[in-house]
Amino acid sequence: EALGDALPYFEAASGVPDIGDYTVYYRGRALAERNEFAEAAIVFDSISTLFPDSRLAEDSSFRKASALLGAGAHLEALTAFSEFMEAYPGSALLPEAILGSARAHIGLGNIQAAWPMLTRVRYRHPLSKASAPASALLADMMDSGADIPEPTDEDIYARALALFYGARYKEAVAGYARLKSPGNGYYDRAVMKTAYAQVRLKSYSLADSTLKEYLKGRKTDKAREALSLLSLVSLRQGDLEGLLDAEERLSEKGPASAERASAIFHIGTYHEGKGNVNKAVAYYKKASLLEGTEGAREALWALG
Repeated sequence: EALGDALPYFEAASGVPDIGDYTVYYRGRALAERNEFAEAAIVFDSISTLFPDSRLAEDSSFRKASALLGAGAHLEALTAFSEFMEAYPGSALLPEAILGSARAHIGLGNIQAAWPMLTRVRYRHPLSKASAPASALLADMMDSGADIPEPTDEDIYARALALFYGARYKEAVAGYARLKSPGNGYYDRAVMKTAYAQVRLKSYSLADSTLKEYLKGRKTDKAREALSLLSLVSLRQGDLEGLLDAEERLSEKGPASAERASAIFHIGTYHEGKGNVNKAVAYYKKASLLEGTEGAREALWALG
């Protein structure tokens, strides 16, 4: 049964102790479902007054703003969304509140105030359900000839990073590709995240190419990290020559580093996989000498 059809029951239960906030809350939702948005906004607003300690206060505050938007009260909705974001800055509903604010601005004809909010949702919150409608609104604005600036490199990187941590690796790689020119301030981070994403996708040959191209003829403070990852990629491809080369280069750049310990451990793992137990043990012992590193801990575990 739809919430709207249950409205009489919520109204009848409004005086029941202990669940009063829930009956008021669902009464507001029932009204919103019936498109009685102005009344719904009043009901949601009453929760903060009648039940200031209710666990429904956050959601009710957001729904009040959304109901005002649905009622066409754009200025009041904008104020309500602002109050919500100020009161609950860490809310999971924040992207939707930003989107709601943008829609309120659009309703008021303030396109120049709306597009930065839509850009924020698209690039800073790409995993939220507000991202797709925000992107659609931005596209509509550009199609209508609105003067909307291109996203900054910071925007592009933030979106790709969020997609990466959301395990949407192919989309993340596409985003990082826009930053992979040596003069770009995000170049080093974009290349490394691309390689990590390719590893997560098990595209080891692509990761191998990405890292080797990155390391070719240039100095970077991420060289040790890149070589350590390259050793893992070589291990996954069964490439002993690549493993030995990465470890040799790390012995020059950071002889006692965590990255070198990991590379040595990877060589030991390669030999163990080939059944060369003596060689595996020798490399594990070598890695274990680099105390305090993850590679040393893994080697000690392997040695038993």
